[in-house]
Amino acid sequence: MSFPLSSSALRRSAHRLALASALALPALAGAAPVVLDFDHLTGVDYMPGTPVGPSSRLADQYLASHGVRFSSGAGYAALVDLGTNHAASGRIGVGGTTAGGGLAYNGVELRVSFFDLLDGSAGVTDYFSWTTDRLGDSRDLTLMAYDVDGALIAQQTWVDRGWTQIALSVQNMHSVVFIGKGAAGLDDLRFNAVTRPGGEVPAEVPEPASAALLGAGLGLLWWRGRRRNA
Repeated sequence: MSFPLSSSALRRSAHRLALASALALPALAGAAPVVLDFDHLTGVDYMPGTPVGPSSRLADQYLASHGVRFSSGAGYAALVDLGTNHAASGRIGVGGTTAGGGLAYNGVELRVSFFDLLDGSAGVTDYFSWTTDRLGDSRDLTLMAYDVDGALIAQQTWVDRGWTQIALSVQNMHSVVFIGKGAAGLDDLRFNAVTRPGGEVPAEVPEPASAALLGAGLGLLWWRGRRRNA
């Protein structure tokens, strides 16, 4: 035998559902690395020395949405049109810049740094990777990871064979510097959820999918209560 749910019981059930959704959804969202493919942005020609205009300067475009900032010799990195079937996905990849704002690859530092989405303080991650373009030139590719104090905590070198994934997996990476000895363009940046240096996960504004799931759950509770009353 079933009994109708009172309005107070419905409110308690809704509260429990909201709490469960708030706790469960961030964990689901953090289960897979974030992937940035840059394909909604505009890139310059891939030839070294090409001036990098304002629309192709990669700096803070992903700071508010993902807590990521890019920099190179001119203070920004370069968005590069690598061409069809050359980027790891789509056409647009990333390269470094000279101090004068020209596109550069060989020996130029390209830095990615992480920040808290809410207050802009230093953030960290425990996984980071880039994928090179199709035309591997058998030259060295190096990643160096630094903590929030600027101390080097990890370093590794690979040989570029084309579409080579280079990755570091270490705790407390605040910034990662890439240096290539050839002409590798980079694409499909991947990293795990950004946390604070002590391991605390910053609070985030609920994503649309989270709100939709919560709304669906509340609707189900209302329907069940109405059915029992009927």
